Amino acid sequence: MRKGQNLYKRKDGRWEARVYIGRDANGTPRYKSLYAGTYRMALQKKQDYEKACASRWQASPAEDSLSFRDAAMLWLEDSREDWKLSTYVKYQSCLEKHILPSWGPLYLQNLRQADYDQLMSRLKGHLQASSLSAVNTVLHSIVRFSLSKEYLRASPFGSFHPSTKKETCKIDILTADETTRITRYSGLHLTTMTLGVLLALYEGIRLGELCALKWGDINLEEGTLLIRSTLQRIKNPSPEPGAPKTILYFGRPKNGRERSIPIHPLLLEILKEHMEDRSADHYILRDQNPMEPRVYSYHFKKILDEAGIRDINFHVLRHTFASNCVEAGMDIKALSEILGHSSIKITMDRYVHLSMDFKKSQISVLEFPIFPK
Repeated sequence: MRKGQNLYKRKDGRWEARVYIGRDANGTPRYKSLYAGTYRMALQKKQDYEKACASRWQASPAEDSLSFRDAAMLWLEDSREDWKLSTYVKYQSCLEKHILPSWGPLYLQNLRQADYDQLMSRLKGHLQASSLSAVNTVLHSIVRFSLSKEYLRASPFGSFHPSTKKETCKIDILTADETTRITRYSGLHLTTMTLGVLLALYEGIRLGELCALKWGDINLEEGTLLIRSTLQRIKNPSPEPGAPKTILYFGRPKNGRERSIPIHPLLLEILKEHMEDRSADHYILRDQNPMEPRVYSYHFKKILDEAGIRDINFHVLRHTFASNCVEAGMDIKALSEILGHSSIKITMDRYVHLSMDFKKSQISVLEFPIFPK
């Protein structure tokens, strides 16, 4: 499996670095193979050997020998311990899909502003703003890493394109009638599947957080719910031959912080009934084994259909919770902490969509002098 310029991971788990040393009598290229236990060690051996054989080496000068692919892989390896696995997979995928196909073989020192402009111009034709922003983040980080390790003397780019403006999409929430219908249906057909709907609608938790939730995370005496982790299906970052391409991954909640949130009084009574004879180590949705998000999404669609509600994404329940809390007068800082946001701005900008009825009720608070007759 190739991971860098003439760097491979062998089937026995070792890394092999191949260094060009010339041609034989028939003109066939000859290579020196160097072995190591890690990518970084193999690359270091390759660079040391190239410096020692500089008089015979027929490639670029040693200080220019690091390819962009090598620098990117070293950045990934160096930063991996600081990230959640899902973040690592996201950046790894961004590199492999959008950047390395064009820049992988290029030498780091030879990159110029025109290369960056051309790459971004091409990607803008088919990527959404969020993906373009991820590309920018990765490139920024690789340049900073390369400068700190002195792989670069100066940034090859005079300027980065501004982080592309996020698409402004209309926030969708349930109407008052839909909220009534789905809560009524869930109450009349109370199962772990409909309990999941109520937890999202009354507590504002995310789908991955719901799938990772255990009965032991519920404290009935204190009336709190502990969000400790989230469940995702992600790409397998290091698939071995025959291994699955994706894995189920328990990670930290978004922003990397656990949070304890109050349980709504109505939901508290329902949970008390359901918690009888339940093991603290069992998951709320599926006892001993977790239910992955895409499976629960399938059950959620069935609930919507049976309740007579339009087809929506599960995340709409979280938006509905946030909007209803604001309309009810909840303190915004308290709401932001319940949702697990890093700032109030995120809460207001992304998760709150006030209904027209509420806006009509609010506009009446403004007083004007009475019109003369």
